[in-house]
Amino acid sequence: MWSQIHSDDRASDIVNVKAIDCLSGCEDFFKGYYKGRSYGNGWPEMLKLKDWPTSNQFEDLLPNHAEMYTTSLPLQPYTNPNFGSLNIATFLPNDVHKVDLGPRSYIAFGISQELERGDSFTKLHCDMTDAVNVLMHTAKVPAYWSVKRALSGIYLEERMSQN
Repeated sequence: MWSQIHSDDRASDIVNVKAIDCLSGCEDFFKGYYKGRSYGNGWPEMLKLKDWPTSNQFEDLLPNHAEMYTTSLPLQPYTNPNFGSLNIATFLPNDVHKVDLGPRSYIAFGISQELERGDSFTKLHCDMTDAVNVLMHTAKVPAYWSVKRALSGIYLEERMSQN
């Protein structure tokens, strides 16, 4: 995504994004997938971009990704927001205020271990409309034993201080 956004002249106003728990440029956010990020005490940063880019900018800025998202949806007659023959939203007249049907992008990274500190996930909630969530990409990040030991020590130290 970053390479496509970076090459788009209209993207200058959206490259600075507010991520949960920090302010960061989107390039820095995406580099976190490969390099990892951590706080000064060694605790890993667990970050999430929510609704980026906004759905009204999504198709303009990322046309290939928008197409990929739409075509990857299951049960196309129900879920396709443009041509779903059984999707009632496609039959609404143009002059009617329509609910924003997306696509929406939630991008998060953290670590594979559950650390009981609000890992990068979306909490249980109720949406205004039905939603289809599609996992688009995951990557295995190798954990080196020294890093694992350091994280275990930080985690145990914090758990002990809570008791």
